[in-house]
Amino acid sequence: MPWLSREGEPVDMMFFITQGIALSCTTDHSIPTRRLETGDCYGEELLSWATTASTSFSDLPNSRHTVKAHKTVELFALQAADLQRVFSQPSIHSSRFT
Repeated sequence: MPWLSREGEPVDMMFFITQGIALSCTTDHSIPTRRLETGDCYGEELLSWATTASTSFSDLPNSRHTVKAHKTVELFALQAADLQRVFSQPSIHSSRFT
C-alpha cells in the first residue's frame, strides 16, 4: 500500500479523500487506528502552521500518524506553500466567515 504520510516526517500537504479509503496506523503500522473515507481530510495541523506569521518550511509540523492508501485512493492535495500563500493574504485575516 502506498504511503500518504509517515509518522515523524514533516507534513507538507493537507489532503482530502475524494474517492477510496486510507488507513491511519499505529507506530508499528499493523493496527489501523482511523479509517479515512471520501470527504475526510488529513494534515489539519498545517492550518495552524500556515496562519503563523513567522512560518518557515523548517518548522513544518511532524506527522503523528502513518497514513496509507487502502487499494486505490483519489485525493485532492493542498501543499504547505499553497496554504501559506492563502493565509498570507490580508483579506483572509480581516474577513469574517459565517
